[in-house]
Amino acid sequence: MFTRFFVVLFCLTGIHDLCLAETSAPVPRHQPKDDAAILAKVKTIQFGPFELKAKDLKLSSTYDDQNRISLTGNAQLTCGQTRFSADRIEVSYKDQQDLGMSLEGNIEIENERDQLRLFARYASLINHAQGRLVILGSRDREHVTLLRTSNQKTTQIEASRIQLLFSNLHTLRITAFDNVSITERLARSTDLVEIEPSAQSEFDFFDGISITEVQIDSKKSQNRTRQSRTEAEKLQLLK
Repeated sequence: MFTRFFVVLFCLTGIHDLCLAETSAPVPRHQPKDDAAILAKVKTIQFGPFELKAKDLKLSSTYDDQNRISLTGNAQLTCGQTRFSADRIEVSYKDQQDLGMSLEGNIEIENERDQLRLFARYASLINHAQGRLVILGSRDREHVTLLRTSNQKTTQIEASRIQLLFSNLHTLRITAFDNVSITERLARSTDLVEIEPSAQSEFDFFDGISITEVQIDSKKSQNRTRQSRTEAEKLQLLK
């Protein structure tokens, strides 16, 4: 009787030890992340006239057919020949006349046709009665930058804030505020904008610039001067 009891107890003890051996194997808590897995988290879709990329991407439509786009984390939006990049991008539109866009953090706006590059901390794009308006802003002691390359030369404008107004599809008026700096130099390869070919879109804010009026406005400026250019654009400077 006692012999059978010890045999059964010995067998149960062996099975228990075996189960512990199988279940107590160390499991690493943190698995290494490969680059492919990280890149896979960035979503890419085509939504209407826009190509969208972001880690967090939300789309919605209201009862009155107002479309809303929200991109967060490595956000990028491409439309026509213009590409927007930022930490966060918000878009609202019903048609091209009702398009509004706001961008925040590490902003870069690039347009291939007119070779425009814009850098800012925050930006807003608005359609209103006077035309299409782009506002570029920065934080304290920072500046925004506008680059335009034409005829192998690049004009660089830096300021605390810059506004770009498209009164029509062929006229751009630039107004820069505070701490304004304007330089012209030979174009570098990094100044040039190249975007993958895409269909022309009426939603493109930077479509068809042929004459540019540049107005530089600074709180420290007192005098006004004008400088004519031989190419098909007029440069008006307020100094």
